[in-house]
Amino acid sequence: MSIVIGFLGGLGLMLTGLAMLSVSTRQASGPWLRAWVARRTRTPGAAALTGLLAGAATQSSTAITIIGAGLVQSGLLSVQRALPLISWTNVGTCGLVLAASIDSRALALLLIGVAGLMAFFRIDLRGRIGPLLGALVGLGLTLLGLAVLKESMAPLQDIPAVRALLSGSGVVVTFVAAVVLATLAQTSSLATLIALALATAGVIRFEETVVAIYGGNIGSGLGTLLAARGLTGTARRLAQYQVVWRVFGSTIFLGLLAAELAGLPNMLALTAWLAEEDMSLRVGLLVVLCQASTAALIWPLDRPMARFLSAWAPETAAEALSRPRFIYPAAAEDTATALDLAARERGRLADRLPMLLDAVRDGGLTSGHPGRAALDAGSTALEVALDDFLAEALSRAGSGTDRALLDGLVAGRARSADLAALREAVGSFAGIAETTDPNQQTGDLLRRMAEALHLLLSEHAEALAVASAEAAATLGDLTADRSEMLEALRRRIARSESALRTAEHESLLRAMALFERAVWLLRRQAVALREG
Repeated sequence: MSIVIGFLGGLGLMLTGLAMLSVSTRQASGPWLRAWVARRTRTPGAAALTGLLAGAATQSSTAITIIGAGLVQSGLLSVQRALPLISWTNVGTCGLVLAASIDSRALALLLIGVAGLMAFFRIDLRGRIGPLLGALVGLGLTLLGLAVLKESMAPLQDIPAVRALLSGSGVVVTFVAAVVLATLAQTSSLATLIALALATAGVIRFEETVVAIYGGNIGSGLGTLLAARGLTGTARRLAQYQVVWRVFGSTIFLGLLAAELAGLPNMLALTAWLAEEDMSLRVGLLVVLCQASTAALIWPLDRPMARFLSAWAPETAAEALSRPRFIYPAAAEDTATALDLAARERGRLADRLPMLLDAVRDGGLTSGHPGRAALDAGSTALEVALDDFLAEALSRAGSGTDRALLDGLVAGRARSADLAALREAVGSFAGIAETTDPNQQTGDLLRRMAEALHLLLSEHAEALAVASAEAAATLGDLTADRSEMLEALRRRIARSESALRTAEHESLLRAMALFERAVWLLRRQAVALREG
């Protein structure tokens, strides 16, 4: 019973520690890690070094892969530049296994003790190192769980039936179990550490531990793909690359293992020579050799790999629409330039708004139209990128920055927010109009409203493009108070209520409210343009 309790306790500590480590490192990274990665991946060598450091800091290749996918999707990072980043992130994540190769209990208690003292004495540097303390505790719990597992499993080597069952299960069963475990946990560390505990306790052979390492490597890639299941197109390529990368490396090292078992010494002999009889250190060195060798071997293949991934996961229409054309991180350093580029990007967003109504207008959709869903998704992502850019420009503005420029940044964020609200209103109106029958009274009315709204949106885009007082005045006149007209329209809807179904009448009222909101937001844009 004590063996079972020790196993469950050790496994629970490891799972809790890995979860805390993952959450804390993601909290600690935040937007600054995304910006840091974007700035330091301009050459393959810089991308490799950045990946190595990011992997060592976060101990999560999945987290860096998701960050890289977001940068690729936003156009801040090309797929080819991202590949060495992801490749060497895997090497950086070996730190956890290396830490486990020393006295894991002593190191675990040290980490937990340091984190506890810092928390007790509130040495938090204004709350900035809270996530770091969580990461220290998570790492400590993981290593403590490993130590408990080693101790609880030690008696198993004295039970002949258990040893025969586990050691006789064969490398195939060990490999499959490691793949499944690493896929579910989305990390190879758990499978490797459990195998290390079993091997240290003398329950399984070193060769089966090696097979578990390679199986966990493949499972980690599959776990990354599982974590990225919501991504599409370009953003999904890096998750697919993780699978290819890990299968590539594991296949090579499984081949080397087969050659070694056939009598040709290589990796196992090398680790035995480097670490002598230290089982834990041999496992740590083998993991590092596997990851580093794979990264070095696959590096020359990055260019053809990028082409292969492009064919495997082509760019979607929404991705193309979400990519900024004018704003870029370095431009945030100059306030005047940032304002100009942000205005151009807003112009692109405004140009798309009339297209949201194309499906409900008389002409309908033309060939090559991306569709309302792609327009909405792409514009939403671009709006987020634009707001982040303006926020970054505002944070970088020094004390000597002209007050008018600072006011322009604040006003720019407000106008961008209004533009996003306008897109939501127009998109929701279009969604209601698309579901109505154009031959019925309701459908005909909604299409007339769509034509009027399309005209206003086109005038708004034109006003942003020319940026003249005359254009702003024209848009202001068109969106001026039309309360009498709208009230007449409401009365017309009320008179037709008896002839309409309840659901149809409610849809018409919602569309009316969205139409009014869109006109009101356009009026705000006209006022802002006139004041600007």
